[in-house]
Amino acid sequence: MADGLTFTTTLASAPDGSKVATDDAGAAGHVQIVKLAVATDGSATALTADNTDGLLVNLGTNNDVTLATLPALVAGSANIGDVDVLSVPAPLSTTGTGTEATALRVTVATDSTGVLSVDDNGASLTVDNAQLSVVGSGTEATAMRVTLATDSTGLVSVDDNAGSLTVDNAQLSVVGSGTEATAMRVTIASDSTGVLSVDDNAGSLTVDGTVTATVAVKALLWQAAPTSRGTVLTTELNALANAACSGVGTEIDNSTNLDQYGCVDIVLATLDPAAGGYLQLFITQAVGGTTYEDPPTTTTNPGTHMLVATLNLLDTSSAKRVQSAWFRLPPSKIKFVLYNGAGVALNATGNTVTLYTGNDEVQ
Repeated sequence: MADGLTFTTTLASAPDGSKVATDDAGAAGHVQIVKLAVATDGSATALTADNTDGLLVNLGTNNDVTLATLPALVAGSANIGDVDVLSVPAPLSTTGTGTEATALRVTVATDSTGVLSVDDNGASLTVDNAQLSVVGSGTEATAMRVTLATDSTGLVSVDDNAGSLTVDNAQLSVVGSGTEATAMRVTIASDSTGVLSVDDNAGSLTVDGTVTATVAVKALLWQAAPTSRGTVLTTELNALANAACSGVGTEIDNSTNLDQYGCVDIVLATLDPAAGGYLQLFITQAVGGTTYEDPPTTTTNPGTHMLVATLNLLDTSSAKRVQSAWFRLPPSKIKFVLYNGAGVALNATGNTVTLYTGNDEVQ
């Protein structure tokens, strides 16, 4: 049976012999062909469709379409809504296949700071390039070079990631093997101070060979000529009785001077000592800086630990001048006391004791 059906209608307004378009479905009968029209009440406007684009359908909002394959996109700007892509074209492939010529390019912004972040999403990045290999293979000629910046401070950091760095170079060997001819040399800077530090990392340094050292012999000499510290006893000596100690004299602050040695010059007005007459010089100190020890006396405190000099006197009637041997001085405040063992009293005036000091020096 052919497509299309002609029948006679009983409607008064329809002419006899009108033809209705159908599709002959065989034993199932005819299927009538129907055009779609706008659904607005009272409208007979047909929906637009053609052989090229077919029937355009607007699904409205919140209606996604899943396409098995991605069709070619229209030229220019077009809004196609939300699309689930089941397969990715070669330039957008995430599997790494494809050639360099067809690979997708990323253009760095013209205002880029020069830092380009590469994120492997917590997995692992690998570099398929022999020159960037981290296993150390490859030849020097094809190895990757690192150029230091022109404003570099000269420091290059090498990090072994808490492992161990090894140097495959005999001249840099740390085991001490090799000959002198091929050994690594260290050049001292032209502005060196002459001091070269050798560190054994808390171990022990040994010298395999004979070491000749020239040692300068130093001498312990007087630093300078004696320095006068002034009179330390004056009126305390006036008419000092025989076998008696004078009062303490003027204070000398040797905690400031820090002189090592002392010597006294004693001048006595005219007297006639007994045979074997002598004088004794005692020193008393304030170790703590304030309080002095008890001075020597002839009865209760002979002061033998304070005695620093004994001086013999000529038993002739004349003015006397005697000078003591050098004695040690304590590094504290000090005062002096004189004991009269001349056998006669000293003159009422004209008696003095002057202190001179000196120090050692290594020369």
